[in-house]
Amino acid sequence: MATTAEWIVTGGQDKGGIAVSLGKAAGSAQLPERLAPGSVIEQKDLVGKCLRYVLIAGTGPRRGWVNTEACAPLATKLQRPCLSGACAAAQQLHGRRRSTVWHEKQEEQKERAKQEAKEKEVREKE
Repeated sequence: MATTAEWIVTGGQDKGGIAVSLGKAAGSAQLPERLAPGSVIEQKDLVGKCLRYVLIAGTGPRRGWVNTEACAPLATKLQRPCLSGACAAAQQLHGRRRSTVWHEKQEEQKERAKQEAKEKEVREKE
């Protein structure tokens, strides 16, 4: 199984998260959304202090470049099945959020279908 490095965002509490850039260069454009403290990210590339990541759990852009001074490694070369308690908890929370959104959308669709059926019934009676 391939190993991967995972990081947790530790900085940006006072700013609503850490800045995320489109590229590793110093002048790269920053995304408007910030990566929230406590978010867990997977390292895809590391160039000096610039870390290219993919979001595993938490809030913020799904991918981009961040400064490693605002993050801390969960562990070096952490394997997926051996996630730390903090990472597993964050993933579980992230999964619940996705699940909640999916269920809310399902409920909205059911309600919309009921409303359309009622409207159709009223039209047929007229």
